[in-house]
Amino acid sequence: MVVTGTGAAGAAAHAVSACKFVTLKDARTLLGPRASGAGTSADPACLYTAPSKSNAIGSNSTLLVQVWSTAKPRSIPGTKTAVDGVAAWYFNPPSATGPNAARSIGTLTSYRKGQLFKVAAGGTDDDLTIAKAALHAAFGRQ
Repeated sequence: MVVTGTGAAGAAAHAVSACKFVTLKDARTLLGPRASGAGTSADPACLYTAPSKSNAIGSNSTLLVQVWSTAKPRSIPGTKTAVDGVAAWYFNPPSATGPNAARSIGTLTSYRKGQLFKVAAGGTDDDLTIAKAALHAAFGRQ
């Protein structure tokens, strides 16, 4: 399945099979052995979940991966970091407050070899470290 849209630079963007870049095996290494996945090798996004270490009801660790073939974006919001020597930007929206507020999930974005990667991790001990490890795995399969 190929999904098209408009990329950050206004050029056509094509989603590619994200599950080929970060596999269920990777997710089990990062999130724990009980991680499961939603998506196939043909889907433009892969979502992996696992029970969080807190074991609270409804509390899961998540990992979402998206990959797009597109022109290099002019700018990417977030705090600059690097993965495998490649620039990446981490954007963590402010958390909502209140007893029923959903937690925010940070997104690590990077561009390498004509592909834009977006990796979001949430509910882990260190979301940025998990997102970086997943991006490292994706780069290894590029």
